[in-house]
Amino acid sequence: MHDRATQLPSTVAGLGDPIGLGRTAEVFAYGDGEVVKLIQPGFPDRLGENEAEVAALVARAGVAAPAFMGTTRIEDASASSTSVSRVPRCSTACRAGPGRSIA
Repeated sequence: MHDRATQLPSTVAGLGDPIGLGRTAEVFAYGDGEVVKLIQPGFPDRLGENEAEVAALVARAGVAAPAFMGTTRIEDASASSTSVSRVPRCSTACRAGPGRSIA
């Protein structure tokens, strides 16, 4: 895993407008085919660390999933960057069936 997240803007304003909002994080489009997940205030930084650990396990297993690019801090909030370019469309994955490679 390379740490692309260290190249992110230093301010939340530098990320632009969020494209999604969940219970624990805001999601921003960033660059070409990436998203940045910014953990909401009041949630532990451990959420981002857990995501990094799971992403590493998924990558080692060879599962078709977004590439986790790294973690950093933006204005004292934990942030992670994920590539979305490698994710197959759901309809493609569903046609392949469980346990079958779609690559």
